[in-house]
Amino acid sequence: MKHTKKLGFSVLICLFSISSTQARFTDFLSIPTWAEPAIDKVQTQKIMTGFGDGTFRPDKELNRAEALTILLRTKNVDIKNTVGRSPFKDVPREAWFANAVIEGTNKGWIKGFPNGTFRPDKILNNAEWATLVSRAFELEREQEVSFLDVPAKAWFAKPVRHLQANELIRRRSRTFHPDESVTRAEAAWLMAEILKKPRLTGTSASNNFSSSRRVSSRRTAIKPRDFNPNQQGYEVEKKELTIFAEPKPEPVTITRSDEWKYIGLTKIKNTTDDRVEFHSVELELRFENSSVGPESNFHLKLETENQVLEGRLNRNGEIVFGGMKITILSGSTKSFRTYLRPEKEDSFYSKPGNGTISIINADASMISTFKSDSIDRSTGFRSAPIRVKNRLLTPIRFDP
Repeated sequence: MKHTKKLGFSVLICLFSISSTQARFTDFLSIPTWAEPAIDKVQTQKIMTGFGDGTFRPDKELNRAEALTILLRTKNVDIKNTVGRSPFKDVPREAWFANAVIEGTNKGWIKGFPNGTFRPDKILNNAEWATLVSRAFELEREQEVSFLDVPAKAWFAKPVRHLQANELIRRRSRTFHPDESVTRAEAAWLMAEILKKPRLTGTSASNNFSSSRRVSSRRTAIKPRDFNPNQQGYEVEKKELTIFAEPKPEPVTITRSDEWKYIGLTKIKNTTDDRVEFHSVELELRFENSSVGPESNFHLKLETENQVLEGRLNRNGEIVFGGMKITILSGSTKSFRTYLRPEKEDSFYSKPGNGTISIINADASMISTFKSDSIDRSTGFRSAPIRVKNRLLTPIRFDP
């Protein structure tokens, strides 16, 4: 009898350990772990549902008709009663996606092809998807990207900058893969992220503190329940350390015999309420082709107002400058200049090529001075929140 009770309890544990994704879709084993919460979210919101056989098919590639439907559902646009003729000859009015295509066309999200077709079954790639999302949600904030495969003048560069600025790119790598197809799992992740940002979905409001009462000057004048983080708008500047690389207007050509070449200024703005000590920065050199360089045969130099730091790149083309002594008061901005030169005594591959130099990491501490309950003043150190707004310094052209 005791054994039966234990068995029943074990069965209950197993039942309750099944995730909602597993319970909803028969192919849950093929759903990546990073996509599970997102798929739960979009399924609950009826933005992306499964197929008739009970599967979700996370690796299925997204086509143009499906993408429009997903975006309209995320924006909570009711297309059941859409009227009007289809503007494309391959979109019959009775097609399941006709209303979505008509609505997307009316909103200016999509255009057809020169032959008058829409090509609803055409698979979307990352560049096209970024452009469509940027248009649908009217993204305006931009952040310079450091993707090696997103040239500044590419037709899709601006939409990618929009996604980067709104933290809507999942991958943390040096490449964006603009020609790679978008999967249903990737689309679900992006829509779930957008749902977390009320400003994008048009559901944000303003916080009302009119009924707040002062509780203690030592603590806070506003009770926590008065503040709704989901109604926070873009117009409120974050308290953080912002790093912005200012490249030269034109690429810099470097030969084997060159001395130090200036490749850009890096500005560090402190919008926190405390003094900040900037400790270190990590930079990276990458050539478009592996037959150029190698990166490890180059030196970088940083010049601050009171320091000159120099070092050689490692075999991965990276370098960390530690021990930096940059003090940035609240509300002020400091900067440092960056230079590059080749190692003259080492050999280089004979092929010329283009490269990029970018900031990949940084570290700083906020120094807070506050009054304790005693008459003594205390100082606290904590890591400063850092956002790199533009990572790219001046592009280089190496000609051995």
